[in-house]
Amino acid sequence: SSRGRLFYMIDQEKSSNRTVPSKWFLAARDAFSGVLLWERPLEAESFERRLEQVWRTLIADGDRVYAPLGADRPLSALDAATGAVIRSYPGTDGLQEVIQQRNTLLVVCDENAILAVGADTGDRLWQWEPDNGDTIVPLTLAASQGRVFVKTDQGVCCLSADEGRTLWTTPLEGPEKKAKLRFPRERLLVADGVVLCSHGGKD
Repeated sequence: SSRGRLFYMIDQEKSSNRTVPSKWFLAARDAFSGVLLWERPLEAESFERRLEQVWRTLIADGDRVYAPLGADRPLSALDAATGAVIRSYPGTDGLQEVIQQRNTLLVVCDENAILAVGADTGDRLWQWEPDNGDTIVPLTLAASQGRVFVKTDQGVCCLSADEGRTLWTTPLEGPEKKAKLRFPRERLLVADGVVLCSHGGKD
């Protein structure tokens, strides 16, 4: 929500039959009256990710909304009042999640990388990838006080938000089972200068 508006993604297909293609829309409503302000169709008959991941691709900030307009589409900036597309961000096709740190959009891309782009310009600022075949864990991207944090299979990494330079890494043990989950349940939070991260377990 932002400036008296609510934004959400919704499947408007009324059938409960899972073989029927979904009809996804990005919509905005007045936060006080519930009146529909605008909606845009999303180019996706289904999302191959769980809804928790889909929701991590939507940001509302002032007069801007950031979201991909389809399952494999790049991130776009939209006018929050009208839904008109202002710009798209090259290289963000099929993004997994996105967060905002001041005027920078931090995107986890399909290529197992974090991409930083200028929200107003669309310029690519930096790109970071884990070392030694390591993999970014979904839904663990966070930012605070000029730093970016992310959980990987091997530990937690801290990057500088302005350059993407690795500031520190902390190795952590993985789960006991060898099977790799499609949707890991690990989480990472940052608050008051402290990083909280779940890891290990029997998953």
